Amino acid sequence: MNFDLDAEQSFNDIKDFSPMMFLNLFENEEVFNEIILTIFPQKKTLFLLNDYFKELSEEHTRYKNLYQILNNLLN
Repeated sequence: MNFDLDAEQSFNDIKDFSPMMFLNLFENEEVFNEIILTIFPQKKTLFLLNDYFKELSEEHTRYKNLYQILNNLLN
């Protein structure tokens, strides 16, 4: 499975998932490294998601935390 083949579509499919779900996925290093990076190998969708979180973080503090966590994982 490679959800980065159509990153825009994948992003649109997952962007409205619960912030808590994303937090659970991104805070667990093993899940992130072994599952998330497997289904998003080029990280294209994750970068789109990170930009989205950054945009939302200006208005919603829960997205600020998500942005910081994902940003650290991607860098």
